[in-house]
Amino acid sequence: MHHKGDSIILLVGGEKSSILTALLAEEENVIAVLLPHSNSREEKYYKIQNICKLAGIPIYRPKKKELADLLKELTPQLLISAGYPYLLAPEHLALSKININIHPTLLPEYRGPATAWYVIADGKTESGVTVHYIDKGMDTGDIIYQQKVQLTNFDTVNSLMRKTSMIEAETLTISLKKMRNPGFEAIKQDETKASKYVGFRKPEDSLVDDSKSLKELYNFIRACDPDRFPAYMIKDGEKVGIKLFRLNKPTSEGDFL
Repeated sequence: MHHKGDSIILLVGGEKSSILTALLAEEENVIAVLLPHSNSREEKYYKIQNICKLAGIPIYRPKKKELADLLKELTPQLLISAGYPYLLAPEHLALSKININIHPTLLPEYRGPATAWYVIADGKTESGVTVHYIDKGMDTGDIIYQQKVQLTNFDTVNSLMRKTSMIEAETLTISLKKMRNPGFEAIKQDETKASKYVGFRKPEDSLVDDSKSLKELYNFIRACDPDRFPAYMIKDGEKVGIKLFRLNKPTSEGDFL
């Protein structure tokens, strides 16, 4: 059970400043923010670093092997992971009373990292955000709360990530309130509906399979990030990029197809 005033450590990967802002607005006791060691000085962390500076919250950038010692020193009562790239081992989880994760799909579907591509490629009409307890598996812990977002045939990886990021903070604050209720019970994940773990994508994963149906190809191509991992085919030994676009796209739908 989570109590107001419990010491919280927020473990962050990516632009998650809205989550910290929401925690502070709820007067939660955030005692530290942990960023990944390797890329924590990238521009995407500027906002959260500025918030920490104004709020007097220390920031740490531990290497994975240093994480356990740091948690022993800080003695948190609640760990909140939001896109943190290190999988928390049992030795880490044992150093906090409660451990929860914010995952950008409707678990048990699409466990693992880099899930947005698979959601779009599979032609899903909805996705969402799940807050769940962390256990020894990857995104397998009991579900505290979920919120949904609706998807269209013109959504892309970028628009999906924007939609889910917009509800992460609210999903978390609702979850924390539920966790303070003495009668609250989390929901076990239905393993019969679980997706396989999905890994990080590589450029070669964007090779188009022309044996697929037109619908499957459409979803596959719009799921490919045109900047990082564009869809492509091989013609006369050369890579040929493939990009979809709408002829009458509204200007308000910047990150849609």
